[in-house]
Amino acid sequence: MNWDAIGAVGEVIGAVAVVLTIGYLARQTKENTKQLRTESYRALFTDYRSTISELRSNLLELWPQISPVLDDWESAPAKSQALTHLFLIELFLHQSTAFRLWEQGAIDQDAYLIYENFNIGFLGYNGALHWWRFTAPSCLEAALYDRVEQRRQSEPISLTDSFSFYDARHWIEE
Repeated sequence: MNWDAIGAVGEVIGAVAVVLTIGYLARQTKENTKQLRTESYRALFTDYRSTISELRSNLLELWPQISPVLDDWESAPAKSQALTHLFLIELFLHQSTAFRLWEQGAIDQDAYLIYENFNIGFLGYNGALHWWRFTAPSCLEAALYDRVEQRRQSEPISLTDSFSFYDARHWIEE
């Protein structure tokens, strides 16, 4: 066997090794992407569960102050407006995290839309819509604000149509 043949065999072996390495790296990248997506979901839902748990522990106490503001922002006392602002900003900042993860491909659209639809539903309340128009543009990134605003105008979603227990009037003791 001459040196040219040995060199050719070496080149073929080298090319096969390169192809196998590229295949291995592609598989590892795919696995890493899957793992990152899983971790993103886990972190997002853990944070959401924590938020819901915190809200739930204070909701019966806070809801009577928040619910009238959802209906009529302008005539509500400043303390109730502040509590409602904190409630709404918490919801929308959580959505902001989900929005960024969705844009990066870390979560799929169906998972993201859970947050978006829920939050757009709150904007069916006049007071929440007032908050949205005057506060959200300065608190949220423009792409998220524009997306929610476009969806809110083109396909209104009402929480109370889907879930009557979200109607603030059911939460106020008479």
